[in-house]
Amino acid sequence: MKKISFLLPYIFSSTFLFAQKKSLLECNDMKEKIILIQQSFDKLSETFKSSDKPMDGSDADEIYYNTEFKLCGQTASLSESKKQVFFKFSFDDSEYSGTAEDFNNFENKILTVLREVFGKILDDKIVGDGPDHFFLEPGKNNFSSRTFIYIGVEHESQHVVKLNFRYNKPSL
Repeated sequence: MKKISFLLPYIFSSTFLFAQKKSLLECNDMKEKIILIQQSFDKLSETFKSSDKPMDGSDADEIYYNTEFKLCGQTASLSESKKQVFFKFSFDDSEYSGTAEDFNNFENKILTVLREVFGKILDDKIVGDGPDHFFLEPGKNNFSSRTFIYIGVEHESQHVVKLNFRYNKPSL
């Protein structure tokens, strides 16, 4: 019995350590990572896929690739179609701790960095009445802009900050 009571604190503490959620505030390299994305926008797939082998679930219309690129601890989702490349991040309360206000503040932190990095080359447009933003080439819309960035926050069933980069390939 003494052996079991001696081991219990180690079992519970290791379980607690593995169950902890990441903090949204721990993101010291955000600007450097977003600059890397900005510098590679027209070659996102070539730059960030970790293998040429498509992931399971890919089909003729959209191919998914593994990537090792992380932003604030979140691994990117990379997919490519004949016309577009998508590079997406989703920060939600299943992996990150925080209140609705924490998620709003995190979105604002990302938004500030996006404005610093892309502000001179892309227009920042607010979507509807909400806090969602698009970044587009000046004078273009979300279909005609080759470079497209979306950032938004949702608070319906869970707290989520979504950051999506899309590159529209040139027509041949």
